[in-house]
Amino acid sequence: MAVAGAARGCFVLGSADYFRAVREAVLGAKRSVRILGWDFHSQIRMLRGEDDGHPAELGDFLLDVLDRKPELEIHVLIWNFSMIYAVEREWKTFFGWSGRKHPRLHFRTDDSIPLGASHHQKVVVVDGGMGFAGGIDLAAWRWDDNVHEGADSRRTDPSGKPYDPYHDLQMAVTGPAAEQLGQIFAQRWERATGETLEVPGASAELPWPESLGVDFEEMEIGFARTYAPYREFPEVREVESLHLRIIEKVERYVYMENQYLSSHRIATALCDRLREEDGPEIVIVLTPNFGGWMEEGTMGVIRDRLLGLIRDADEHGRLRLLYPKVPGKDGEEVQVYVHAKLIIADGRVVKIGSSNLTNRSMGVDSELDLVIAEKEELEFVTRLLHRLLAIHHGTDADAVAKVAGEESGLLGLVDALRNDDGHSLASVAVVEMSQFQRELADSKLLDPEEQIDPSYWIRSSTEASERGSVTKRVLVVSSLILGLVALAFIFREGLGGLVDKETAMSYFTTIRDSSWSPLILTGVFLVASVIGISLNVLLVAAALVLNPWVAFGAGLVGSQMGANVGFYAGRRWGRKLMRRFAPGRIQEISRKLGERGVVSVAFFRILPIAPFPVVNIAAGSSHLGVKVFNLGSLLGMAPGMLGVVLLADVTQTAVRQPDAWNLGLFAVVTAVFIGAVWFVRRALRRRGMTGEED
Repeated sequence: MAVAGAARGCFVLGSADYFRAVREAVLGAKRSVRILGWDFHSQIRMLRGEDDGHPAELGDFLLDVLDRKPELEIHVLIWNFSMIYAVEREWKTFFGWSGRKHPRLHFRTDDSIPLGASHHQKVVVVDGGMGFAGGIDLAAWRWDDNVHEGADSRRTDPSGKPYDPYHDLQMAVTGPAAEQLGQIFAQRWERATGETLEVPGASAELPWPESLGVDFEEMEIGFARTYAPYREFPEVREVESLHLRIIEKVERYVYMENQYLSSHRIATALCDRLREEDGPEIVIVLTPNFGGWMEEGTMGVIRDRLLGLIRDADEHGRLRLLYPKVPGKDGEEVQVYVHAKLIIADGRVVKIGSSNLTNRSMGVDSELDLVIAEKEELEFVTRLLHRLLAIHHGTDADAVAKVAGEESGLLGLVDALRNDDGHSLASVAVVEMSQFQRELADSKLLDPEEQIDPSYWIRSSTEASERGSVTKRVLVVSSLILGLVALAFIFREGLGGLVDKETAMSYFTTIRDSSWSPLILTGVFLVASVIGISLNVLLVAAALVLNPWVAFGAGLVGSQMGANVGFYAGRRWGRKLMRRFAPGRIQEISRKLGERGVVSVAFFRILPIAPFPVVNIAAGSSHLGVKVFNLGSLLGMAPGMLGVVLLADVTQTAVRQPDAWNLGLFAVVTAVFIGAVWFVRRALRRRGMTGEED
């Protein structure tokens, strides 16, 4: 873990203060501004109810500053996100910068990470000498002030839609610590683009933002990172080591704020400390309800399981599981969404960063945490704790400090501050779970500890007790290697990689016992085929969790319906879309589809050399008739989809019952599938449809 000194620093509480401070820092920049994020939205209003003489929206603000400063260069690097987040993103950023082009604004997206992982670091560096890092992206649904009113008319997204209160924080630093943030940005930029960026040294002339105070000076900052192994880049698990060490070494109390809790290792470490007779007090502030079926069906299930384990380990009454609430417009309770990633321990350790208490943050996603740790209690760290508790209870830090002087320990303080009728921290209700839900959460399938690949996925769906003897396991592993080759070929040639597979399996598990599952599954495939989510991934997930024939039937019907949505969109708007986004590629596909009718549509379906929605739009914009399109699609999709579900099913059966019959059946299906794909690919080459040559 790297360490660098901060000449001065500040804890920036709340996105309203952070957005304002970023603007002030950028306005003081002379040479460079570098922005690293999980998300980015050019149309967010950084200022609400105030005016600094510059455009309020982020994109226009950056362009305005560039126009005023001829020496300034701005680099923006965000995660090249999974399409599963497309609804909540500014979708135009998927194709690059969505605003007016500027020669000194360099906007790039980053997909240099393993399948199923995400880039989650949030950093801004100005002139190499001032930096911000923490949990806040320059994105929608982030802005809120520290009052967290239940109904605030200023708290709206770029479309004007209101959202609930939002709690987060960031750390600002100058000096060598900011230079270290600049190094991290430059390394990510080179990893994503292949371009080498100069890392400017800290400027003594860089102005400190007027709106920020100074919480500390001349402190050592530690930089903990997470990176999954990828190509030539090694694995880094500094974040996990930092969390476990803090929990191991804390003596009196640990106060944690986090969006998620799904890391079994973190939960186990907390349980071990709670069982100690003289262990520390533990307060965890988190979001009890995520508000969406996807998060509740995945992260929510694991959170509830781990909260139950932690509660059961509290043998000495030293635990509080809390969430922030405020009164709404009509007096009803409104939950404050906790997005902060904070730890304060014994008043001598403070950690602020991007990492959640999840398996993903510990070993899969790219993360960055900043930590200050000393042997003796630091006044500014204790003050930070009081400031945070003041925000959650609608008071001020001095009032909290006064109560702290009258109460014993952290639990006494939070209990004394509780206010059932106003701003307060309330107790999280620990949900009682069924045996199936507990097993699902314990499987770690919903929040893997390692990057996702097809072999891991199939292994995780099979109980260890079902795998047979050592000899049989050798055969199973060999079979899985063959299956991995086949599935990898499918994913490479198809549309794989655009959806989190663990999410698909977890959702299909929730509908497995429903009589409506075939209809629901058909709807899932319809939506997936329209927005570009991998049909192969969904097929394998459905085949493993549900009946493979249900998966095949629903997949074929749903994707065919979705294909027609794209076809009619192409018929209505196709030519405009071609000119706007990918004129050469789609026009060439459209031409070939129009020339060869049913046969060409079938070939494009069997071995898709373009994303599923692109083929649909291209077909609609060509001269193909709807009957020809549907017949070609059915002829092309049915064999491939049948092959996928059969391969997934026989692989799972071979893993569970590795006898001669099942292993032989697996080998036959795998060989037939690979042979069929090879044959079609060769036929396409001969017909000149792939652009390749023999």
